[in-house]
Amino acid sequence: MMDKCYNTDYIRSATANKVNRFQAIRGQDVGTVAFWDIVVITARDENQKRAYELQLNEKLKSKQLPLGVKYHAIADPPEAKVGNGGSTMHAMSHLQTIYEESLALMKVLLIHAGGYSQRLPNASLLGKAFMPVPLGDPLYQMLEMKLITYIDFPSRMDPGVFVCSSDTLELFVLSGSDQQDQWSFKTPGFTALAHQSSLLLGTTHGVFVLQEDLELESCDSKLVECLQFLHKPSVEVMQEQGAIRKHSPLSVKTSKDFVYTDSAYYMDFSTASRLIKFYRDHAPILCEIDAYGDFLQALGCRATPEYTKNSVNVSNETDTLVETREKVFNLLSRTSFNVIAFSDSVFYHLGTTTEYLKHLCDDAELQNQLCINNHAANTSEEPDNKKMKVSKDGTKKMCLMHSLVDNHVDQTHLSVVEYSYLRNVRIGSNCIISNCRLESKQLVAVPDNTFLSTACIQNNRTPDVYVTFIFSIHDDLKQSSESVADLMFIGHKIKEIFSDKSEQIRTKLFPHNVKVCKLWEMKLFTPAQTMEDSIRIALKLQMGILSGLKVNVDMFANSLSMASILEMKDIEDILRYRKNLFKLIKNL
Repeated sequence: MMDKCYNTDYIRSATANKVNRFQAIRGQDVGTVAFWDIVVITARDENQKRAYELQLNEKLKSKQLPLGVKYHAIADPPEAKVGNGGSTMHAMSHLQTIYEESLALMKVLLIHAGGYSQRLPNASLLGKAFMPVPLGDPLYQMLEMKLITYIDFPSRMDPGVFVCSSDTLELFVLSGSDQQDQWSFKTPGFTALAHQSSLLLGTTHGVFVLQEDLELESCDSKLVECLQFLHKPSVEVMQEQGAIRKHSPLSVKTSKDFVYTDSAYYMDFSTASRLIKFYRDHAPILCEIDAYGDFLQALGCRATPEYTKNSVNVSNETDTLVETREKVFNLLSRTSFNVIAFSDSVFYHLGTTTEYLKHLCDDAELQNQLCINNHAANTSEEPDNKKMKVSKDGTKKMCLMHSLVDNHVDQTHLSVVEYSYLRNVRIGSNCIISNCRLESKQLVAVPDNTFLSTACIQNNRTPDVYVTFIFSIHDDLKQSSESVADLMFIGHKIKEIFSDKSEQIRTKLFPHNVKVCKLWEMKLFTPAQTMEDSIRIALKLQMGILSGLKVNVDMFANSLSMASILEMKDIEDILRYRKNLFKLIKNL
């Protein structure tokens, strides 16, 4: 975000209106209300797809979603990692198989949620689309926030597909009813949302190059042609291509330079059908295609194919990457490309632990714009909430969601507690506690910067057991190294934690014959018969590491990695635990 490139009061009013309208159809048949015909959540694999389907079914059963809509979870193809562009084509091809010719008459919301959430592991178990937001009762999750945010779109849209990600919030003000003709999703080709952002933010996002004479007044939103899309450009490239815009010195917002950045976009059905045909003609796709970098960079009258050979932003470069990208460019290069440029808009990314903590606990702008107060669907076990510690000005930094805690919780700490029942537990600052139940006779202290989450797991050989995974919120779960000694866990290098030699650690704590050591695949978490016992084991391990005690690799003979926990997770048990906790909260 940039400093004050929007009017937060206008955004608050617009968002409150959307929330109220969504609440009116939550659990009701949409009937004649203009709404999505199909809502799709993409999944990384069949295991993740099943988790999404179970949660969608539970939401529909408990009337937490609008009814009369077709909800689908669609897994990516198993052959290779195809990126969100390949996932978009695959999902649309799957829908056409189901709905055949009638798909051409439907409005589809496609939410990408197919990753393992390694940068925000509290979303790893059940997916980013089902991350909670401190709003609504029952608690809204990111899926509901997408339906709220885009509630105005179907009425201004021809049949087609609206593509978005599951870990962002886009808040904006649309033109008033007397200006509705200034924008719609009824033009051919692609129509993207464009937000005013700082140059620094533009270097990590997509940037639109628009016509030079675009002028927006407050609360304006206009449909304009896009000349070119720049994917994560440098400031120099933005300058060279004419993407940087200047506010008037008389502006009440800011006089700083800005760019228009991307978030989500629409494509009409004619364009979507061309991508479906391309996918079927070239299946299986064996490389990562980006729904932004590869689709949008092919658009606009200034687009050139040079980007197809640039692999800087590609996580896994394969032999077919450049060839496939060139074919996508040739397919889309003459497609119409417009954006809806907002004068008052902002988007938030909640995909990392630090972002999650900042935005939910300590972001006054977001809390104002969403009308939230850090607490939703939770309670204190003690009726006298005045005993809870708050700051001198009465503010509460801690975000409590769908949780029951006692008065040992210091609410001035910047931490998130979600789906948890905690008694006699003191939580440090910068912590994320998710899906945990711990009732202790003696006070248990959770150190600062702790990530803690519990899962029920099962396999064919053993009954359900529990495992708690614990990290520092600063640990990089995506970290990989040829040397196991250099991996970081609980903020310490592995060579500082274990008394064993690196080869012993590698042999016993990683999959057989692994070439590169990844923290995600390291067997560090020991199962237990109860949720509470598994939490105590994890906290004991953490305290030992923080105090400098060396551990022996044999202690982890029966331990599991994050990768194996996701494979073995008992989704029904996790959902049952959350449902029972909600009942307990409501009955207090």
